[in-house]
Amino acid sequence: MLIPLKPGELQRLIPAVATGNQFRASLGSPQQVLQRLMIAAIGGVITFLIYNQAQLGSRWGPVWLVISVAFFLYVLWGPIVEAGQRNATLRRYPAAALFEGEVAD
Repeated sequence: MLIPLKPGELQRLIPAVATGNQFRASLGSPQQVLQRLMIAAIGGVITFLIYNQAQLGSRWGPVWLVISVAFFLYVLWGPIVEAGQRNATLRRYPAAALFEGEVAD
């Protein structure tokens, strides 16, 4: 049985920001998690060291600190952005089909 969606319902059903289940699915394999962790650690440490050097009289010190914090939090916001991009591609279409089923033995 098909139930037509009213205009705007698709945007309500597919969120713009990732949900908890989408976050878990976007985490990926342990290799991807480790890759994100390494990017966050290396990028965060490098930008934090630049911040420590730039803090000595440069007006760009706080900018480097914000970039460093963003790198360190990449492990968390990386999967959220990835799931949000997937949702954005689905929200682009004017119509969609959603399926919910149950496997019975």
